[in-house]
This record gives sequence, structure tokens and C-alpha cells, in this order.
Amino acid sequence: MIENSTDRRDHQSFKIYQPCRVTIGHGYFSGGGNIKGLITNISKGDAAIRFVLKMAKPPPVGTPVNVYIAGVGDFPSKVMRCYDDSFAIAFRPRKTWDKQLVEKLDRLLPDDSDGE
Repeated sequence: MIENSTDRRDHQSFKIYQPCRVTIGHGYFSGGGNIKGLITNISKGDAAIRFVLKMAKPPPVGTPVNVYIAGVGDFPSKVMRCYDDSFAIAFRPRKTWDKQLVEKLDRLLPDDSDGE
């Protein structure tokens, strides 16, 4: 299910419930660095991810992470905000980012080119 969410970001943001896996350095979660999560809000530039496990300590803003979105692929990202059971991350596109990966993300999101 996807719902429109309005804010002042570069890209339109949508509420979505999409499984993901986040890889981050050990010590932030009990159980290691690969954590299952649920993307609860996403745009073409960032996402909010909720976790089942509580963080032992929040990673500092700017910490690099990799987000694997089920059915889409891997997205290098960085932590923008951190809470007890969730992150806000910004995608960090690489110059060599796979065009097919971006197209899959585009298919996951509704079109945000509504005349803005």
C-alpha cells in the first residue's frame, strides 16, 4: 500500500511498506550488521526504515550503510537521522549506479512529476 505524503523535499515522498535489509557496522544492533527492516516512507532521494530490533547505540549521522530493498536491489546510503527503532537515510548514488536498479526503484514509486 502506498500513500502520498507532502513535505518540502526534492522528491515527492510516499508511505510504503516494503521489506529491506540494512548492512551497517557491528555493535549498533544486537545480532550484528545485517538487520531486517521495513521501509515506511520513501522518495527517490531518501527513506525511513523501521526495525524490529532496538539499536544498542545510534550510529552517528553520516554513517554509511547499504540498504537492500527486496525485489529492487542494493542502495548505498548514509544515516541522516536515527531513533531507537528507526533510521532516516539518504541514498548515495554512485557514478556507476546500475540504470536497471534506478528503473526498478522508479517502478516501486508512483510518478512524482505532477507539474512541480
